[in-house]
Amino acid sequence: MRDLPSLSALRTLEVTTRHRTFSAAAEELSVTQSAVSQQMKQLERITGRRLFKRHGKNIRPLNVACALVAEIGPHLSAIEKAMSKLSEESQNAQIVVSAPPGFAVKWLFPRLDDFSQPLGRSDIVLISEAQQNALSRGNADIVIEYQRANYSSSNTQLLIGEEMFPVCSPEYLRRAPTLAAPEDLENHTLIYDFTRVVDQIAPDWQAWFAQVGVANLRAQKIHRYGQADMVIQAALAGKGVALGRTALVADDISSGKLVIPFGPVVRSRFAYFIRREPTLSEDRERTLDEFVDWLLIQAKIFASKSRHKPST
Repeated sequence: MRDLPSLSALRTLEVTTRHRTFSAAAEELSVTQSAVSQQMKQLERITGRRLFKRHGKNIRPLNVACALVAEIGPHLSAIEKAMSKLSEESQNAQIVVSAPPGFAVKWLFPRLDDFSQPLGRSDIVLISEAQQNALSRGNADIVIEYQRANYSSSNTQLLIGEEMFPVCSPEYLRRAPTLAAPEDLENHTLIYDFTRVVDQIAPDWQAWFAQVGVANLRAQKIHRYGQADMVIQAALAGKGVALGRTALVADDISSGKLVIPFGPVVRSRFAYFIRREPTLSEDRERTLDEFVDWLLIQAKIFASKSRHKPST
């Protein structure tokens, strides 16, 4: 079978014929002038025909080169167009989502398979960074924000509300001193998440105590952690009693890994919101719409199942 030139060599021929210098062709193709020259020599060897006449630094394409370019040019353009479309579709299929670390680990990540399996078109890239800046820096398509429950903005919508209640591991509840009322917490270790503060307010033990009418309670010991998922992990490990927030502990409660030793379950002043900006591409907009719709459906299913009561 006769040797066939590479697609790269044919592309180089088209560019060189158009520019009439190896240097200009090399610049457009982002290769060296020597590489262009070598490819043209290889093409001349395969075709058995001389393709260019040299005039110092300039070259003149001969009729055979022009005829070949006329034949392959439309096909090269079609290939480039097809590859460009594939690249665009690949970019459209990728969705970059920024979310608070605890929410990403405990709620979003376990559910992502349910999105990718039925639709099968979108790759989800989950990042965790400063949520206020992720969209403005162009690092995310969708940002899940933790804000005051009464937060309002033209490009946000409510995803999940939140309730707060004590949680601990079943093993801790069995071996620890009596844990049947808020006042009993004086004899226990409380686990704090000290990083989540919005508008000078935090969804922490102090907020819960205030809502249930408990004042001046001093726990036996306090452990403080810098991330919500670390707080939950400490509770799972039996290190003490954590303040559970619905989205972060519901799955562990359902699986029996955590229990609610007593109530009340109170409404948090915070919630999770979806924020996104309009895109210029209709296809891209449709892809993001599909993901947001899926998120809202998941949130609705989650809310219908998350009716938490103290263990008996």
